[in-house]
Amino acid sequence: MRRVVVSRLHEEELDDYLRDPDREVRMTVANRLAPERLGSLVDDEDYLVRLQVAKRLPHGQLRRMADDEDREVRKEVARRLPPFALSLLRTDSDAEVAPHRSVAHGCRTMRRRC
Repeated sequence: MRRVVVSRLHEEELDDYLRDPDREVRMTVANRLAPERLGSLVDDEDYLVRLQVAKRLPHGQLRRMADDEDREVRKEVARRLPPFALSLLRTDSDAEVAPHRSVAHGCRTMRRRC
């Protein structure tokens, strides 16, 4: 029921649901908050909420999520980071997250946009 309520509230009323015990409610909040207000959910306990945040967080704030404990969140950060910032994930232990050096090198060498 709270998820339905949250889906209909005005954005300024969503703050009361940022710490709701139901992750579905928090995911709905993450979908509805203005991107610049998503910072309060970056450290949410549930990876699905953080994944939603990573999909919508402004590029300038993605760095905060580059060290997230969850691989899926880090993969989303890697997908959204501009090429010049991919070095933040260079040392990631997961091969699906860490950018491949030859791709980054090819972008610089061939002067193509990646």
